[in-house]
Amino acid sequence: MDKTRSLAVAAAATIALVFASGCGSDQPASDGGSENPLKIAADNTSIHEAIFGFMQSYCDPAEYAMEFEVVTGSTRYFDRLTWLQKGQVDISASGYQVLPVAAEQNLPVVAIAGTNLGAMDLVVPADSNISSLQDLEGKQIGIGTGSITGHLLQISLAENGIDLDTVELVTMPPGPQATVALTDGEVDGIVSWEPWISKTVVDGDGKIPFDYAINDVGPLNGLLQVMQDKKDDPRLPGFVRCMVDATEYLNNNPDKKLDAMVEWTGLPREVIEHAAPRLAYDTNLYLPSTENYARSMFNFQLAKADYSAQMPTLFDYSLLEQATGKSADELGRALPAPARNLQ
Repeated sequence: MDKTRSLAVAAAATIALVFASGCGSDQPASDGGSENPLKIAADNTSIHEAIFGFMQSYCDPAEYAMEFEVVTGSTRYFDRLTWLQKGQVDISASGYQVLPVAAEQNLPVVAIAGTNLGAMDLVVPADSNISSLQDLEGKQIGIGTGSITGHLLQISLAENGIDLDTVELVTMPPGPQATVALTDGEVDGIVSWEPWISKTVVDGDGKIPFDYAINDVGPLNGLLQVMQDKKDDPRLPGFVRCMVDATEYLNNNPDKKLDAMVEWTGLPREVIEHAAPRLAYDTNLYLPSTENYARSMFNFQLAKADYSAQMPTLFDYSLLEQATGKSADELGRALPAPARNLQ
């Protein structure tokens, strides 16, 4: 337990320090655009956020009364939060993992929509005998520093009665760096993001033995955050409506979804075809699962306190309600995150 707490405290401290100081190691890179576009910080190396690339061609600026630019330059959520605080971007494509930290540090941010669920997996060498959570005992498993991919593994282990001290968790950058550690034999498995997991599988270097993220939290992944004092920006309603419409279109047109992911990441279609079913674009904000996550972060010594009671204050459903005509309860306030269907 001590080792997991030390990892979490270090990650939380890093986020708090960078946010408070207003400086990050990476600088945002804009793709250009109109005179007054919204700017959204996103990552063009993962399939999670391919929706934003698709939205730029799908949503007519006149119909949605806004234009936006995608700002890249960092895969790290705390860098994007720094850009948000400094006013370099208007929206941060972030993750549920930052919410307990936001509560702990009283960060003035609010989530206005979800983006996706899933897109994370456990991968082991192709010849590995690992086939269950119990098989991870005595093994070295790579996890991303401060990443919800690692948190979900720890939660699943604990919920299944497995002593966390019996599994050696090795912190490393998520993504391609982690897959290199796997193929080089430095670890017995890694939990990381798609499409890098699927690339390892397609290349013949690994396999996904089971869905490790089956627990009381579920496959929480991405959401959108803005500064609390900017949530009434008149451009945001059009952006959220654009995202809701584009999400529905891609979910109903799997070939277009694949095209968007290939264009966004630049990876071979074969890799994206393997990765795409492991992600669901989803604009809901799942409050009960988020409360469970915040509670688990404390129960498993991954946070200083139980911040579950603060989670409702970090969600604002008004833009989603306006875009969909649904109630906040229908949009996730009263719903748990659905489990992935990987059949």
